[in-house]
Amino acid sequence: MDESVKVQLVAGDLPEDALAIPKKLIAAMGLPEGFAGPLSVGSRSRPVRVLPSESSARVALSRSLAKELLLPLPKTLWMRFDREHGRLRIGPVVAIFAVKRRKAGPRSPRLFGARNLDIRQLMRHARRLNLLAMVLTPDGVQPGRDWVEGFVLSGRRWAVVRYPVPDVVYDRIQSRSWERRPSAQRAKQFLRSLPSVKYFNEGFFDKWALYQKMSGHQALARYLPDTRQLTGPQSLKAFLEEHGATFLKPTEGSQGKGIIRVRRLGAWYEWRRGTRQHKTRRFE
Repeated sequence: MDESVKVQLVAGDLPEDALAIPKKLIAAMGLPEGFAGPLSVGSRSRPVRVLPSESSARVALSRSLAKELLLPLPKTLWMRFDREHGRLRIGPVVAIFAVKRRKAGPRSPRLFGARNLDIRQLMRHARRLNLLAMVLTPDGVQPGRDWVEGFVLSGRRWAVVRYPVPDVVYDRIQSRSWERRPSAQRAKQFLRSLPSVKYFNEGFFDKWALYQKMSGHQALARYLPDTRQLTGPQSLKAFLEEHGATFLKPTEGSQGKGIIRVRRLGAWYEWRRGTRQHKTRRFE
């Protein structure tokens, strides 16, 4: 198994193709002595020569090599020797895939709308894990290019960066309507077509299909509330007679939109949608 080691990457006065790695890290990674071969960051790869160094933890590379690999310095990341392909890898490069607000400028603190805070928290978590992470938008993806353009946190705002095509994409598109945009569909199709990219959270779930999967799972089934498909008025009336109250949810809804709470209170029926509440004696 290839061992990953955490390294502090810094710029050094080295030949353009040279990489200076501490001897103890060379041993920890199982890197062959005098290694000369490719160094990869995401989809980008350049030939390098490894020079053993006496440093305790720092890995030095030339500024021109870092620039070619779109690697920001200084930076603490992970490095490993990929024995199968005979190459050194730095990363991983992780992209949080989201759609930005159309009228928001790149420095807007609300660039990603209602999910802005969630996405900021994901970026902070990626930083704690020493990942090379960015927020990737559909506009930043162009088929045939070995780099993408996205955003990283810069204080309370966002800054534009270019990174290599990522190793990992975590799909966090904020809504179904945004996901249906042609630009989002094109970018998503391209990213998913790349064999080198691990794509997670491929899209929104159909709630009924998800319930069926979970109810067939031994460890999860006992935690699920009674759930049925609404097939018409009588199915709702029968459910209320059995349970007294329920929530109606759109199969393809998200973010709590479109949910209606219905209750039977003696001879009355009550339903609430958002802040609006209604009562009636007539079920019809």
